[in-house]
Amino acid sequence: SRLGASGLAWVKVEAERFNSPIGKFLPPAAQQAFLQRLKGEPGDLLLFVADREDRVCQALGTLRTHLASQLKLFVSWWDRHEQYIRDLEQARKDARKTPPEPFAITPGDFKLAWIVDFPAYLWDQDEKRWVANHHPFTAPQDRYLDLLRSLKEEDLTRPDSPLAQVRAKAYDLVMNGYEVGGGSIRIHDPEVQALNFRVLGMNEEQARQRFGFLLDALKFGAPPHGGIALGLDRWAMMLAGTTNIRDVIAFPKNQRARDLMTGAPAPVDPKQLKELGIRLEHESQ
Repeated sequence: SRLGASGLAWVKVEAERFNSPIGKFLPPAAQQAFLQRLKGEPGDLLLFVADREDRVCQALGTLRTHLASQLKLFVSWWDRHEQYIRDLEQARKDARKTPPEPFAITPGDFKLAWIVDFPAYLWDQDEKRWVANHHPFTAPQDRYLDLLRSLKEEDLTRPDSPLAQVRAKAYDLVMNGYEVGGGSIRIHDPEVQALNFRVLGMNEEQARQRFGFLLDALKFGAPPHGGIALGLDRWAMMLAGTTNIRDVIAFPKNQRARDLMTGAPAPVDPKQLKELGIRLEHESQ
């Protein structure tokens, strides 16, 4: 429930029975079909969540990495480095112990992966409409342009719309489970930009009022363009072998968002506020 899902169910697979609190709700045939689908064997513990797809993926993904860490299914290069230091100190104290092999970072210590084919749009359950997964200027993949052109008005207001199929020209770079970069190819065609605004609930007049300058600029011919933003602080965090990003920030804020070096946030001189044309209104307690 902390991750937004309704709860976690479990099944312990035993030779003679289907050991689970939910077993009483499933007939024997359904229990067997369940185990066959998940390839459950005696001794297995099956964990699952029933909820919206996005919540299920987030909850089970977090659970998987948590269990892998608790069961020590992977050991980071920093953990190996610390063990090397401990073994080296023990060998220095006890001449009978064999010094450890020199420590070296191996190519397998840093796992890099590109994540692509992100959904271009997500259904907002609260607002009952489609929203941009990244931002309104991320280009959809070319193979979906005909689909966007053929959308009917009712397709823009229902969660089972073909819009769920559309993928974006977006990408993330992940290292050892942490996102260290992300970006996209931007829309450079005014027609595609207009299609995108329509999906997001803006009619032609609204799009012109809010982003007319962009639509006009695109008509003059913008080249295909895109980019990526790298999280250098996260790179530094992993290279330093820590899981707390504040360890590699020069002047990190504390848990209360205070800057301990400058004392910010701090009271502002009324003269400064007047010069900037800012007036503060205090909420009544």
